[in-house]
Amino acid sequence: MEVFVTEAKMGSVAGFVKGYAIIEGTRIRFKGVAFGRYGGHNVVVTLMPSSVRTLTAMGLDAEQVELELQRSIVQGNFTPIPDAKHTGDPLLGPKS
Repeated sequence: MEVFVTEAKMGSVAGFVKGYAIIEGTRIRFKGVAFGRYGGHNVVVTLMPSSVRTLTAMGLDAEQVELELQRSIVQGNFTPIPDAKHTGDPLLGPKS
């Protein structure tokens, strides 16, 4: 699974991320809330309803995919899209 972050809006306590993963050649869209203060970095990812339907049709467990996405983002295993809207996330670079 390849993970791409297309948007990151970071606040003082939490931020919002959007992106997609490529799974078996199919784009699976997600959104999430990222936290990075007390207790270390964490992110909660939610798949878009159309992505859940696509994964189900592919015979994959959507909840398991969400967990893998969360783990990938927390571990920094993602690619920020250069033309995306990143607003001050130190993991993604300067504001654009």
